[in-house]
Amino acid sequence: MVLLLVVAEVIAGAVVLVAVTALLLVLRLRSLTRHRGTFDCALRRDGADQGGSWAFGVARTGTETLRWWRSRSFSPGPTWHARRCSLSVESRQPVTIEGEGTGMVVRLRSGTQTVELLMEDDAYTGFAAWLESAPPRDRGAIR
Repeated sequence: MVLLLVVAEVIAGAVVLVAVTALLLVLRLRSLTRHRGTFDCALRRDGADQGGSWAFGVARTGTETLRWWRSRSFSPGPTWHARRCSLSVESRQPVTIEGEGTGMVVRLRSGTQTVELLMEDDAYTGFAAWLESAPPRDRGAIR
C-alpha cells in the first residue's frame, strides 16, 4: 500500500514537471514571437553541403541585427545573430516546404560564418525588404 502511494506521488511529480516544462517553453516562444519583425524559420550552419540538419526556430529583425532563437530551448538569448551591415546574401533558392507550400532557402554570410535560413515566401519578402532597407553605411568618410 505504501509502495503504491510512493509510485503515485512519483508519477504525479513527473506529470507536474512535464506540464511546467511545457508551459515554460510555450511562454518563452510566445514572448519571442510577439515582437515586430519576427518570423518562423529553420537554420542550418556552415557545412550544410555535408548534410547538416535544420534546426527550427524564430528569427527577429531589429534595427541593426538579425537574431535567431531555437524553438525548443530554455536559453533567453539568441542561438545565432549577425549585424545587418555584415550580412550578405550568397544565394537563394526556391523550395517546396512539406505541408506549408513554397519557401526560400537563403544562404547568408556574416564575416567568416555562413548559415542557411529556410523560410516561407512571405517571411522571405519581409526579410529581403529589411536587408535592402539598410541605411547608408559610413565607408570611411573623412569628417
